[in-house]
Amino acid sequence: MLFSVPIQVAGGPHPPPEEEVATFFWVDDQGEIAKTIESVAIRNGVAVYNGDQLPHGAHWAITVHDVSGLPIFRSGPLAQLPGPAQEFALGSQIRIFRVSSGALFGIDSPDGVPELVRQRLNTLPEALRVDGVKFSADGAGHEIVEVAGQLSILEFFSETFTHSLSLSLRPATAPGHPEQIIIVEPVERGSGAGANLGDFATVLDQAIVEGVTNALNAAVTQIAEEQLALFRAGIPATLVSATQIEAILTGSDPQISVVVHGGAIVGGGSAPSHM
Repeated sequence: MLFSVPIQVAGGPHPPPEEEVATFFWVDDQGEIAKTIESVAIRNGVAVYNGDQLPHGAHWAITVHDVSGLPIFRSGPLAQLPGPAQEFALGSQIRIFRVSSGALFGIDSPDGVPELVRQRLNTLPEALRVDGVKFSADGAGHEIVEVAGQLSILEFFSETFTHSLSLSLRPATAPGHPEQIIIVEPVERGSGAGANLGDFATVLDQAIVEGVTNALNAAVTQIAEEQLALFRAGIPATLVSATQIEAILTGSDPQISVVVHGGAIVGGGSAPSHM
């Protein structure tokens, strides 16, 4: 099967590398990789797929990246390949805006959407009451979340606690899961003082991880939308990928440093659809 997939990569404030690479995958109904097919150079706005036909029950997925870099674009599961690339034909195509500079935002600033962390913590079991949340960072690029609250021991008795969790941050790379932008994982089990949380410690750790994941994904998506608007890319930030992220301790205002890119599959009356 020979198929030409149109892929346009623009960039700012500096132009993208002369050669980007497209990697083709088969993914299953859940977006998990069934097989990595091949990687081909994008030349003159086209990546030529030269592999087997899509097997029954599978879906396509495509990533675009530097020769040795993380994906700047992840398509998610596709019913068909975009294109084909034909002169004067109005087919669907992949368009990507690759940003060459990073962005900074405060972890506990409006740009960091910390209310999503607090919203997730508000769904904890009734025995746990959260009174405050603090965000910080360490010298290794980890985000640190400290929760202060009270644990109900008996109907009319509670004990205060503090619980701290250190989190590693990394860009998501799965071709079939573009909704995952930032992967957040505990460096180790959370620790604290005061009331013995017992099994509630694991529940609290999970809530912190999910809340921080929601906040960071929302924050970097907003950054991608703003960047594409700033540089007049002419496409929506439908599909967002990051290639760098770390937490930075800067006095009383810890920040997140991130390099994020936006793209979309656009055009054509028969544009591929996400499954």
